[in-house]
Amino acid sequence: MSVQTIAVIIAMEAEAMPLVEHLGLKKVEPSPFAGPLPAVCYSGAVNGAAVHVCTNGKSPAFGVDCVGTVPAALTAYGILQAVATLVHFSAQLKPCLKRIRILHTLNTP
Repeated sequence: MSVQTIAVIIAMEAEAMPLVEHLGLKKVEPSPFAGPLPAVCYSGAVNGAAVHVCTNGKSPAFGVDCVGTVPAALTAYGILQAVATLVHFSAQLKPCLKRIRILHTLNTP
């Protein structure tokens, strides 16, 4: 079985944009997320796979990136509802460490 759909969640837009630009992804308009979720999704085809890079979006009240466990969980839930992913990554950048954790490996129908 080959991977056909991949979703990557990165909390901050500034962290996500180098990957989005490198892969040539485009912002999805209108948003694929249900409700008032401020998350943003960039999508495109990369080597035959549909790739979705999502950020948690900006706080409408404060205008800064939404970070933390609640925005991350809502964005993860939203993208899993919006697209049938086979592999879902959460990329977390820390000052001294870059790592990618595989959160979910899902079977496609």
